[in-house]
Amino acid sequence: MNAACKVTTPNADVIYAMSYLDLRADGPLVVSAPPMVLGMLTDFWQRALTDVGPAGPDQGKGGLYLILPPGYDGPVPAGGYHVVSSPTYNVFLFWRAVLTAGKDGPQTAAGVEIIEKTRVFPLRGRELDRVPMQFPN
Repeated sequence: MNAACKVTTPNADVIYAMSYLDLRADGPLVVSAPPMVLGMLTDFWQRALTDVGPAGPDQGKGGLYLILPPGYDGPVPAGGYHVVSSPTYNVFLFWRAVLTAGKDGPQTAAGVEIIEKTRVFPLRGRELDRVPMQFPN
């Protein structure tokens, strides 16, 4: 870690990924969390909505998290989702993936590969119809 890092208390042994999700613009969102990611979803005020990964309902196996905006009273698909209601329209997605040991020190490739399996898309429509996600460094 160096001064360019935008995480307040960074650890040097993990890969970070973070994003803000806008439920006002997109309505209910589906977050497809990959296996082995360590993370959380919080509301705008950084109040925990749910853990994701080994401490979350997916138990580290990955899964689909359906995030509902405040006051949502529309249909909720049955089965297959970990349903999370947010009291705010902005949701913070915060992921970590552990570095692996390499010949010359810690390696990032496996952690980056895990995080890049994340998918976020509106509940309406199908994931297969979505444009590929981009993960800027």
